Amino acid sequence: MRKFRVLPAALALVTLLAACGDGTSTDTAAPNDNQTTATSTAPAERTAVTVYLLDGGRLAPVTRDVTGPLAPAALRALIAGPTKADGDLESDVPDITKVNGIDVDGDTAVVDVSPEFVSFSDATTMRTRTAQVVFTVLGQLHTVSKVQIVLDGAASPTMPAVGAADFADLAP
Repeated sequence: MRKFRVLPAALALVTLLAACGDGTSTDTAAPNDNQTTATSTAPAERTAVTVYLLDGGRLAPVTRDVTGPLAPAALRALIAGPTKADGDLESDVPDITKVNGIDVDGDTAVVDVSPEFVSFSDATTMRTRTAQVVFTVLGQLHTVSKVQIVLDGAASPTMPAVGAADFADLAP
């Protein structure tokens, strides 16, 4: 294995270049007391998404305003659960669940969540919980028709890819 040694002069040059900026500026005038610089960034745009809560065991669509990539933001809004404005609506998705990521593989969205997603559930709760995620994700990713839920990156054989038709009895 070959080791490389950074020479002090090279390190000084890198430090000097970093202090000078990226070199893309064409403004060479020195600033004066009358100039101001805008350093703030525009606020993130909010987008309305639909998440699916539960009303008497059936899925109920509600709107949430989110920022960032839509599918993960919608899932985080779902995990946050009902608000006071939602009245008696509920959620079976544990509010301690974390969204690790969402990848699209062909017609399937692979939703990676923390293991808390499966905590404290019986078969009925797990089914409604999964339906909430499936409908919420499919509402954001119109190019997919199925959702597979994985826990911390490892596919679970008990959680195959499923679509809206698998939950037709729970559909709004």
